[in-house]
Amino acid sequence: MTAFCYYYGRGTEIDYNKAFEIFFNLEKEHNDDDIQYMLAECYYYGRGVEENFDKAFKTFYELVEKNNKEIFYNYILY
Repeated sequence: MTAFCYYYGRGTEIDYNKAFEIFFNLEKEHNDDDIQYMLAECYYYGRGVEENFDKAFKTFYELVEKNNKEIFYNYILY
């Protein structure tokens, strides 16, 4: 997926703004756990968007409520 390429700099320069924009639009369309997780990371670290811990934790918590165990582990680390 193109967003991951921009986020991690695979085959292109890192561009968090483009990555966030793509993740944001995809999440609206697909409601995918991986995309939601990446949005939470963007909010948490301020990558491509202003740092916003409230939005990050809210997004992480929504994933935990879906019973996503991997996300739950990462959530308690934050």
